[in-house]
Amino acid sequence: MAEPRILRVGLLCKGTTLPYWHAQAVRHLQELPGVELVVLGVPRSLPTIAKAGTLYSYLERRALNLLSKQAYLPVDLSDPLALLPCVELSSEWTSAKTVEELVSFAPDLVFSFLPRMEAPHETNSRFPIWEFSIGKVGLGTDGMPAMQRAFTEESTLNVRLSRSDGADRVEARFPLRTDQDLATLDKVLLGAAWLPASVISAHRRKAETSPGS
Repeated sequence: MAEPRILRVGLLCKGTTLPYWHAQAVRHLQELPGVELVVLGVPRSLPTIAKAGTLYSYLERRALNLLSKQAYLPVDLSDPLALLPCVELSSEWTSAKTVEELVSFAPDLVFSFLPRMEAPHETNSRFPIWEFSIGKVGLGTDGMPAMQRAFTEESTLNVRLSRSDGADRVEARFPLRTDQDLATLDKVLLGAAWLPASVISAHRRKAETSPGS
């Protein structure tokens, strides 16, 4: 059987020091045969959180820290990521402009750990950008979801990785409880870290069954 074509993958993130669950997602991609990371997109500036500096923001961050003791820990990925060409993105959100800034590196697909736009938007057909939703919301400027009641009231949570144009998605549910029945986001976020690899697998299956493959 012929070797699968090398898939060229781009990453959008806030830099080379990332939350642990982002770092795990990158490592899972690096471990896949036939996958090459080809470009890193970093925004010139991240959007300002409207509630930053307020008591609400402080309490929200404290609650998320308690719920994600492992997933939010910072990890320095300078060694692997510093070797990639780095593009300074003019937009703080994924958009058609993001495609223009990355297109010269010819990625087949791009995974974003940046805040997403709430409504699907066209990025054209040159390559898809995949964005996370944790529960009902996308990621914040720190790479974590906003606090939701479901985090402490539900037993599982849905995580989705969707194309920004709304054309496709993968999703899964993960437990919100530790083995001791305590509330946690770690299992959800570490589960989410596997979704980019799932997208790659689905992409390969589709390519194998398409006419002319």
